[in-house]
Amino acid sequence: MAPKAVAMMIKSVHSPPGLAAVRHDVHAVQIPAQAGVDKARRFATGLLGMRRQQTIAARHVQQLTSTRIRWHRFGGPAVADAEPSLLAG
Repeated sequence: MAPKAVAMMIKSVHSPPGLAAVRHDVHAVQIPAQAGVDKARRFATGLLGMRRQQTIAARHVQQLTSTRIRWHRFGGPAVADAEPSLLAG
């Protein structure tokens, strides 16, 4: 009865024939697919970075515009644009 048990053990350890070829085929497909996913993620990250920069730039423009409007209301640029000789008073 012992030889039968050994034969069963060996059969269960070895994978079915052709399994290595199937695994190879799966890996051959997975590698370029993963590369494509990584490329898409890098592209999306780049788009998010550009969007973030555009948002920051838009905020800066808004702040500068707001500051300039306040200066105009209080006569700031008129004084800043005046001739230096007029300011030397």
